[in-house]
Amino acid sequence: MAELARSDVVGELVFKITNNSDTNVVLCPINDGTVQIGPEMIELCEFAWATFGHDLDGDLFPGVTKIGGVYFAIKGSAPAEFTEIVYRTDAPHDDDSYRAVGPDFAIVLDVSEHA
Repeated sequence: MAELARSDVVGELVFKITNNSDTNVVLCPINDGTVQIGPEMIELCEFAWATFGHDLDGDLFPGVTKIGGVYFAIKGSAPAEFTEIVYRTDAPHDDDSYRAVGPDFAIVLDVSEHA
């Protein structure tokens, strides 16, 4: 918690993840996730203790939806300096062979109207 307390800027990502397939998958949006803000890259695993809601990392059974998120410190950028955040994580994989069952995620978030 000290790192967040020492940071002037704190980000928050909220996820709603649904497994629309008919098989179990494994996804780790926090432990494998990164956020890029300009030249700054933030490994979300460093903030795994600052999560809320459902435990997002791990098994996701068919038809299940999980909602949760993570707070993270933004050290190298002031809010006025950036207009987008890029979130990246590995593709979900099956729980037997760890074979990817989809593409890696790269989501661009427009924060140009942030307050």
